[in-house]
Amino acid sequence: MFAFQKTNQTPSHLYNDEEKAEIRSIASFESKYSNKRNVYNGHQYIAISPDGNQIVTLNTTTYQLKLCQSDNISKLYTLNYDSFKNFDTPAVIWSLTVSNEITLPDKTTDVLIAVSCFDDDINNADSTIKHTWVISSAKQARISSSINDMGGIIKFLDDDSSVSEKADLALINSYGISRFSIHYDKIYSMINENYVHGWFNLFSDKSVENFNLPSKLSNSEISSFFIQQNLVKGRFVVESYKNKIQTVEMYNLKTTLLENTFQKSEETAASFLGRGYSCYAISNNESLFAYCRGANSITIYLMENGLEVTTKKFNETNIQILFFDFVKNDEKLLIV
Repeated sequence: MFAFQKTNQTPSHLYNDEEKAEIRSIASFESKYSNKRNVYNGHQYIAISPDGNQIVTLNTTTYQLKLCQSDNISKLYTLNYDSFKNFDTPAVIWSLTVSNEITLPDKTTDVLIAVSCFDDDINNADSTIKHTWVISSAKQARISSSINDMGGIIKFLDDDSSVSEKADLALINSYGISRFSIHYDKIYSMINENYVHGWFNLFSDKSVENFNLPSKLSNSEISSFFIQQNLVKGRFVVESYKNKIQTVEMYNLKTTLLENTFQKSEETAASFLGRGYSCYAISNNESLFAYCRGANSITIYLMENGLEVTTKKFNETNIQILFFDFVKNDEKLLIV
């Protein structure tokens, strides 16, 4: 199943200079400036849990959080929590994520929601707009933690909720990657102690791990748009183009290790860079990785060893691929 969105827009830059592609990572091309132009146009944020069962929305006009299950989207549950409304300014960027449904030791269930806001210049160390809220939907209360005064792109990582004893949350900004573990037994014990303020203070130093971003990234390349675009199924991917070789490195946010490297030979920078931003998808069984750079071709690799399976090139040259994902039990790729 294939679908395309055609565009008659002429590229604002000509990618006929290979050296230009080697000077900086192609993933950063216009990302910072595009982000500043477009990020404030919308006030509705949507996030889906790693297992696809939970959907949360945030309206930054009304500051309402709503939660529903993906198989019953008409039944929206409004959370009575809006403490982050006092931090809105014209330059704020928001990030939203939701966990899988978790089961506490007393067999009750909960869904965790995280909201982060920060200045549109993610590299501004002096910014005072850096806040993150981790919220229990069951208690409709904030989980006070050491990330209260941090801001960045946030993402709950996948886990097997039936056997897992903790939820992992990744926060990414120009300083690096921070991974936080929320242990269910600590949630349970703090609930039973009936704290009124700060009773969700779950985090200890052992629950927080900090890691540097890949060394090949420069500060000028890092923006909220770049980070968001390069997150896929609990991985952080980094692109580069040098000596006619396109390289995509994939880092696993749970292990923080380089998981795999995917390479493809390209004769020119122009043929590689294409018209738009990068698109990535990992199959549901995590055996395949699909990648394109907004051009008229998509390459599929094996996750296990990074080998190229196939490259699909389309005859239409005046197209921009905006999104794709694996569907039909990973047998087809839906393309927009």
